[in-house]
Amino acid sequence: MERPEPQPSPPAPLVPPAQPPAAAPRGGRWAVVLGLLALVVVVAAVVAVRRDDLLGAGPELALAPGGRLAVLPLVNATGEGGQAWVEWGLAEIVNRVLSATPGLEVLRHEVLERQVEERALAGASERSHLRTLAFHLGASRLLDATVRSSRRGYVIDFSLADRHGELAAASVTGPQIVPLAEQLADAVARALAPDALPVDFARTLSGDPFLDRLYGMGLAVLHDGDVAAAETYFELALRHQPGFLLARAALARCARLRGDLESSRQRWLEVLAQAQGRGDRRLQAESLEGLGLLSALSGRYAEADELYQQAWSIYLSLEDGSGQLAILEQRARVALSDGQDERAEGLFADMLERQRAAGDLLGQIDVLRQLGTLHLRRRALDSAESLFAESRQLARQVGDLPAEMNALASLGEVARLAGDLELAETRWAEALTFYRQRRDRQRLLLLSARRAEAAAARGDLDAAEELYLDVVELAAELDEPASEARASLELARILLRKGYPYQARPHLERALELDAYLDDPLAVQRVIARLAYERDDFRLAADTLRAVKKRVGEAWTAEDEALLAAYERSLAAGRRQPLPASAVEPES
Repeated sequence: MERPEPQPSPPAPLVPPAQPPAAAPRGGRWAVVLGLLALVVVVAAVVAVRRDDLLGAGPELALAPGGRLAVLPLVNATGEGGQAWVEWGLAEIVNRVLSATPGLEVLRHEVLERQVEERALAGASERSHLRTLAFHLGASRLLDATVRSSRRGYVIDFSLADRHGELAAASVTGPQIVPLAEQLADAVARALAPDALPVDFARTLSGDPFLDRLYGMGLAVLHDGDVAAAETYFELALRHQPGFLLARAALARCARLRGDLESSRQRWLEVLAQAQGRGDRRLQAESLEGLGLLSALSGRYAEADELYQQAWSIYLSLEDGSGQLAILEQRARVALSDGQDERAEGLFADMLERQRAAGDLLGQIDVLRQLGTLHLRRRALDSAESLFAESRQLARQVGDLPAEMNALASLGEVARLAGDLELAETRWAEALTFYRQRRDRQRLLLLSARRAEAAAARGDLDAAEELYLDVVELAAELDEPASEARASLELARILLRKGYPYQARPHLERALELDAYLDDPLAVQRVIARLAYERDDFRLAADTLRAVKKRVGEAWTAEDEALLAAYERSLAAGRRQPLPASAVEPES
């Protein structure tokens, strides 16, 4: 199939980024109604103008093919509030079209979107940060574009750049935005993948600018977290064209975000069947990926892994490196959830090798920490130290202070397990200062719990008590019952060791209320037995621990047996008998 004869357009300088556009409306379905009213003019234009007249060939761009492309969120410089959707909605449409080009590797839109959200970047207002972020994700080239108004309707000024600066720039002009975005994508695809067949826009999208715009507006409000409004846009697009598979796939995502996993599954199955009928391999892979995520969320890990492997095979045949990397990550997380640490470690190691080859520094930072945690679990402290240190060094290199502090906190845990409690506390103190400044209460909770454990281990029961009180309070505020249960139980133990049974009792009762969240619910019964002993109720102490012995089976330890013997001696003597040393000294 030959490309149409190009109609060159002289390069035009990019319009300087406008001030940050107003956020897309978050008013649910009322916002959708207002947005649809704004589309009346567009509908009239679609009726009057044929799509073929709107979409000509994009301009010719003179640059070398290849590389990994990142599509940045567009700048809305139209001055029209109703066009705020172009920032993320139109960017995802362009990303989708370019991703369908054989031989062209495009950074997944959701990867960049997630990084932007984590760093609270404002898109159009932080262009330099966005560009740096994309390069740190392994992109070798960036597509940056601005939409503005003109007498003829709209202009999209766009440029391609690498780390050294701008490579090429051009503009497209026309009465509607979506066809202009398609011209832009056509020009980029022809420049970076000159041997590939041209993208079939009608096949990739809907073939109708109005419906594509509805789809883009849905993507924009979904980016803002308004799932209900997004569903309204996607449903309207499907009502006009039931075969618009991207809109159906978007509804599957929305159903999952609403927590309706079965509805999401049915929609993904519909998309998969229709994609197979059309021979759309990419959408087949995405459907299998979506189904795999649903299986993982439902705890069906073997099924999830099988679905992910099917998706992997398709991404492999498409030579889609971004898709392959996403599947490796999902399979690794499934393995972690299924308790298969060795498999997870192998998958993360494969990810790390690919990320290093692609220059994906931000991906490496996270995977190195994952690997470090897995090495820590099996007490491979030297390799864990090395992995966390590399993660910290990369985070420092890219200026990612939160990631640097997370790695430092993990290095503190390595020091604690190695027995160097002074070094652990030094490392944690620096990370703790940062978390307090950022008001990162989740990280404060985790780190405070680690510091309380370390204080108890070095025999500083007063410090341990104070830290565990902080953990209990913070866990209750954050509605983290598992953390609250563990901290309440440990606090009761600390108070009993200090000889304060009455102060320990309310914390023990709270742990008992939350024992379903404990890894070992019988741990509460052991502490109840100890509390009974401290209150001279030796019969209750012995009976409680005997009941634990019957239930734990092989998990019964020599320490448990020694403690039970002490309770029984106390019962026979009618007064307290000495407890084993491990029951009164801080655990090492």
